[in-house]
Amino acid sequence: MASVLGHADRREPFRHYCTGLLLPGERKSVEPMAAQVAPDRVRSKHQSLHHFVADAPWSD
Repeated sequence: MASVLGHADRREPFRHYCTGLLLPGERKSVEPMAAQVAPDRVRSKHQSLHHFVADAPWSD
């Protein structure tokens, strides 16, 4: 799966995003997922996940 992500910097955010989707919780937006996967660094994880989902360039 990692090979289709392209750049290596996308692997950790991808893993955390998928983990956040699979964890229990009603809200599956980026901020609650960041709080679940990295409770000690919510702000930086939120930024990382948001960039992964919204800002990273993806090839079609």
